[in-house]
Amino acid sequence: MPHDGQNTSLTGRLAGLLRTAIAEGEFKTGDRLPSAADLTRQHGVSRTVVREAVAELRSEGLVESRKGSGVYVRQNARIPVSESRLATLPEVIDMLELRSAVEVEAAGLAAQRGSPAQHAAIREALEAIRADDGEDKGAARLDLAFHKAIADATNNDRFGRFLDTLGLNAVPRSRLLEPGDEPHAMRNYMDQLSTEHVAICDAIARRDAEDARSAMRDHLSGGLLRYQSLLNQLF
Repeated sequence: MPHDGQNTSLTGRLAGLLRTAIAEGEFKTGDRLPSAADLTRQHGVSRTVVREAVAELRSEGLVESRKGSGVYVRQNARIPVSESRLATLPEVIDMLELRSAVEVEAAGLAAQRGSPAQHAAIREALEAIRADDGEDKGAARLDLAFHKAIADATNNDRFGRFLDTLGLNAVPRSRLLEPGDEPHAMRNYMDQLSTEHVAICDAIARRDAEDARSAMRDHLSGGLLRYQSLLNQLF
């Protein structure tokens, strides 16, 4: 049975997944969420975790319970950042600078504090990215899941909540290259991202906090440089 800290982490992670699904339109206004039994089975968590995650969303005004019917997305459900789209390259650059300030430390804490199971979850998220066919929205979700797994391994749920707030805005890769437009450039870009992800994952697995921080810093700094270069080309 998971201890309280694990339950808190699992609750935050499930709430984040549901929050993102609502923000991205997977569950629209008036839609019924999957039943507690379905969520338990789909996410491999206990009913207590499901109940607490739903309670968190209810407290945020995102869902409402209807007696004898289930849990539904509320009419006025709003997730300000995740529902919006970063419209300009300067906004993307600002967001990446913010992520760097938070996620570099998250990588170090994940190396120090993460359990073997949490480190395995990071590795699984990495392998899911590498096995993906590159479809943009799916790739972005997998990328976000990788960074969320690292945040979860800090055992401080504020890191995960930070990424939940950003949603898919945290990985706006489609603003740099559109799949199919420049196949070779996209392949090189994806290969570089893979190399960076592997370096982060390996450092965390070794429990080398400084290397993990350095690898995450290099990863996010690389993104900043790529977007800044694109911005410079426009002026």
